[in-house]
This record gives sequence, C-alpha cells and structure tokens, in this order.
Amino acid sequence: MTVTITKRYPLEPHGRKRLALRRDLATGDVAVVLDGRELGRIPREALHEGVDFALPDESLLHVWNEVGPNGTPYTCVTRNGHPLPGSASDPVKILWVNVVCFWGLATLQLFFAAMTMAYGEPDGSVYAIGAAGLALALLAAFAWYRSYVATVLASIIVIVEAALFSFFEGRHDVGSLVSASIALGILIYLMLRGINAVAEIKSHTLPIRRPPERIPQ
Repeated sequence: MTVTITKRYPLEPHGRKRLALRRDLATGDVAVVLDGRELGRIPREALHEGVDFALPDESLLHVWNEVGPNGTPYTCVTRNGHPLPGSASDPVKILWVNVVCFWGLATLQLFFAAMTMAYGEPDGSVYAIGAAGLALALLAAFAWYRSYVATVLASIIVIVEAALFSFFEGRHDVGSLVSASIALGILIYLMLRGINAVAEIKSHTLPIRRPPERIPQ
C-alpha cells in the first residue's frame, strides 16, 4: 500500500492551486502534477540538487529539498526563480512564522506580567518582562509590515530571552546543556531565515530563470 502526502500551490499569488507535489513516504520520491497531469517524478536522491520542469506557459519550475538543522527536509519550489506562494521557500510564509513566534512570546510575557501585578507582588524583573513583551509585540507589528530593523531587533530579543531562560531556569548538567544548545541553534536558524526573508521581500532582485530556447530546425 502506497502512502503519499500531497501539497498544493498556486502558480501566482491568490491564484488557484494548480500545482501539486505528491511525496511517497516509502521511497521519498516526489511526483509533480499540474492541473491533474503528472509532469514527472523526482527520485529522493535528485531532490538534493533539484530538478527543473518546463511548464506549458514556457516558465520554468524548480523543485528541490533544503535540510534544516534538525534534519527535516523542506521542499522548495520556484517558478522562474520566484518562490511559489505557500512553499517552504516563500519569504512571506517564512516571515509569517517568525511574526507568529514574536506575538506568541509577547503575549505570554504580557500575560505573566499582568497577572503578577494584579494578584502578586511584582518586582523589577516583572516590569522588565512586561516591557520586553510590549516591545516585542510592537516590533512584531512592524516586522509584518516588512521592517528589516524591527525583524532584526525582535529576533535578537527572542534569542537573548531564550538563552537567559535556559541559563537561569534550566539544568546545568552536560545532557541538558547539549539539548539547550541544539534548541538554541534551531531557534537562531529560524530567526535568521525570517531576517533573510524580509531582505528578500524588500530587495525584489530575485533571479529570473527560464527554459532554454528551442534550436531552430
């Protein structure tokens, strides 16, 4: 019995999801399907280098895998060099994930500070946590509107807070330190992806890739 996972993408923003990638979980092969017609299959080994497909409108589709720090493969898809909306390489999607992380952490900090001030005995650290949460929430809003500086500052706050929490609240044995270092490395990787995504969105200098012209007979 073959088990597959299908992901669908539009070829242009807000368009119909005409393209489908069907991954065979047993073999790791990926079938590329456009409008219900299979364009070809990509063996798992070939996904590391990437494979091109010429579409009927003479644009060029490129499919490949990127491996994250935790070993999880991310399937990236571009059309004429531009990431498809919703794909793993889509900078808008990458930025959205980071902004959700910013807002989530800011909400936790503000909630903790508010509850402590309302029902406990707040000290300077509680006010500092509340101020950091408020700053992170504001930076997240600017980051979603493509502010590079806000994205960098929010990422730094998240990384520093994660490192401080791990140092003061975590265990200091070898196994715990190794686990904390790996988790912090993954967090830094995700934050850097968000920063690069903003730069990519603002640059508008993505390369244009087209299929080779036909040789006249």
